[in-house]
Amino acid sequence: MQLHKAGLANRLAKAAAKPLSRIVCSSLLYKPARVADAYLNFLIGKGSGTGWDLQSEVSAAARWIRRPNPVLFDVGANVAGWTEGMLKRFEGAQAFLFEPSPGCQAVIREKKIAAGHFGSLRPWR
Repeated sequence: MQLHKAGLANRLAKAAAKPLSRIVCSSLLYKPARVADAYLNFLIGKGSGTGWDLQSEVSAAARWIRRPNPVLFDVGANVAGWTEGMLKRFEGAQAFLFEPSPGCQAVIREKKIAAGHFGSLRPWR
């Protein structure tokens, strides 16, 4: 289903969104819906950078890189764990991090990853 394209599926999905949202956000279903949301995101790989399987995420990304000195973009860098793993594998890489959370930005700055053998790391400010 492509919600940006006009059609019957589009109209039905948009019409159902508001009442379904009220049901799912009810006090009875909110917590189970949050658990289901977290699990479905887990299944598609979102959030693996939070530590539960960071090495597998780094390995999966590294398999697709064919250049000795790649340019890496970490969008939603959190505390730069993925970037650190990638820079260890590709010492000549250049990394650009984008992280909106000031707290996470501070952690990235404290790590001082930009210096030394890790290559170039530029946190978003």
